[in-house]
Amino acid sequence: MKTRILTIIAFISIGSLASCSKDDEPAVNPLIGEWQVDEFELTDIPAEFSNVAGSRSTLYGENRYRIEFNADFTYKRELRFSGGDLDEEGEWTQDGDNLELDPETDSGLINEFEIVEIDAESLTLSSEETFILLPNNVQQDTVTSQASLDALFDEYGVSNFVTVLMKMDKR
Repeated sequence: MKTRILTIIAFISIGSLASCSKDDEPAVNPLIGEWQVDEFELTDIPAEFSNVAGSRSTLYGENRYRIEFNADFTYKRELRFSGGDLDEEGEWTQDGDNLELDPETDSGLINEFEIVEIDAESLTLSSEETFILLPNNVQQDTVTSQASLDALFDEYGVSNFVTVLMKMDKR
């Protein structure tokens, strides 16, 4: 009888150990890791500025834009410009598809995003921002230097609220 009870206890113990599998481990948020911007895209542009609709750029003046999301809800963001560098640290929160960065020191960068798409290797973030755009009727083919481009923007540039898509690759 004693042997039978010990056998039953052994089977119960083995059964309970077998039920503890890797499926019981919490899922890792796919946002965790280091991401680098591959491309920016402007969308939701008013018709009179359609010359830049869907315009894509690998970067807008930056040589590199990286952000690292840590499991402890801290982040590090790094931008490299020809005129200098910007490093930022802070905390991040995610509520469904909404992502918010709370930097230790305000750098003036975008801090509120919508997660449009995410998988193990790619991330697309969306944010609504104000850009100064040139209307379709402004001739840009006469631009010969940064100074002449700046002069066009000074004279004809109009602030517009547009959507910026940041397409990123996991590093």
